[in-house]
Amino acid sequence: MDINDNDPVFDQASLNGRLKENLANGNFCMTVVARDKDDGLNGTVSYFVSKSQPSPDRSALFTIKTTSGDIYATGRPDQYDRETNEYMLLVIEARDGGNPYRSATATVTITLDDDNDQIPFFPLPLYTATMSEITTSGSILLVPAIDLDLEPKLQFKLSGSPGTEHFIVSTLGQQANIQISKPVDYETDPHVYNMTLYVHDEIDTHINSTQIQIFVTDYNDNPPVFESSSITVQMLEERPAGTFVATFKAKDVDSGLNGEFDFTIVRSSDPRYEFYIDPKSGNVTTRKPVDREVSDVRRLIILATDKGQCTVSVHFSRPSGPFFFSKSTY
Repeated sequence: MDINDNDPVFDQASLNGRLKENLANGNFCMTVVARDKDDGLNGTVSYFVSKSQPSPDRSALFTIKTTSGDIYATGRPDQYDRETNEYMLLVIEARDGGNPYRSATATVTITLDDDNDQIPFFPLPLYTATMSEITTSGSILLVPAIDLDLEPKLQFKLSGSPGTEHFIVSTLGQQANIQISKPVDYETDPHVYNMTLYVHDEIDTHINSTQIQIFVTDYNDNPPVFESSSITVQMLEERPAGTFVATFKAKDVDSGLNGEFDFTIVRSSDPRYEFYIDPKSGNVTTRKPVDREVSDVRRLIILATDKGQCTVSVHFSRPSGPFFFSKSTY
């Protein structure tokens, strides 16, 4: 006669099952098997969900068939959310048919497989970047997106004119890589580009958006330009210091400090220091009486920072002659 002197033993020391998240209502998870070396009822094994469970207790979410060891998920679909709990632990008890019975327990790990149930999103409602107008290529802004699903395949799209005429977006992992596709001219194009960035995964309805602002800064890429390339003035010699000669005007379409400039006389064109130009107004005056006998023509070169250049010829006549000056058109 057999004596019930053996405990049931599970076939595997590590018991693992899988279940796709958001599925329940009796879906099969796995089968556990335990064996007992005893004979008859002493060796017949039955299975139960143990009353002793690890925290948090998941026993209410699963049932097991007593005779077969088949485990089923019986909770609501939303209770099997991989993003909340990727793994669920369940203690199973195997009992033999002896009186009293002998038993053993094993911990089952049920892994929830991912389902594309998460909508990607951007952490912030607005992302900004600043670029110089001389930027002609490369990345301007990286915008991260979050999708809690495993290995999401994200796609991005930019919307908003005229921004999409100058910028494109590509996918870099889970980031939107916004790049410049067409150079921007600060003097003729907008200084701020407002666009909407969209993200979606393989399901088109899984879509979200954020706002993009790209600010363009001025670069000193334009030299001052004189209104006239040359000015000819005729004046009397020996006029007193401070006598007005001519006014130079120039423009620089750059902004801020980049558009500010000063006038100067190239010193080699006025070796006797006979003339002075106001650096802001462009008014040229004499520093001292000018003698015609030295030369009846003075050719001054006027500079406006940085590269704008203009020449002026000053012709002198004797005191009895008329005084006049004229400007040539640019």
